[in-house]
Amino acid sequence: MQDEDSTLEDPNALQVADVNPRLISDENYGRLLRSVREFGLTEPLVANRNTGRLVGGHQRLRAALELGFERVPVRWIELTEDQERLHNIALNNPALQGEYDERKLAELLRELDAVDLTASGFNENELRE
Repeated sequence: MQDEDSTLEDPNALQVADVNPRLISDENYGRLLRSVREFGLTEPLVANRNTGRLVGGHQRLRAALELGFERVPVRWIELTEDQERLHNIALNNPALQGEYDERKLAELLRELDAVDLTASGFNENELRE
């Protein structure tokens, strides 16, 4: 895999992968939309230069389109088609994303109590817990 530069692209011109196995509930999509509205796209989408298809960031692209973004950051990489599919799975695998240290998370959230914590992706019920 060769790593290329990040570029800003027209989100309407990006080709999504029809094999993306990741789903998002309406509730969680709403949380993502809230986060993208608040912070923008701070992580680039990932696309395969060889096929032109998106490898990672399908839901963030959907949010950017809904919010009317004219440009989105894209990290272009070079993969074979099999590597593209495997990397899509890896990028969406929750087991590879780690988990929270509940004590440290609670401490951090307490320190941030003066701001709207729902921008973190947690809903009001989760924040109360």
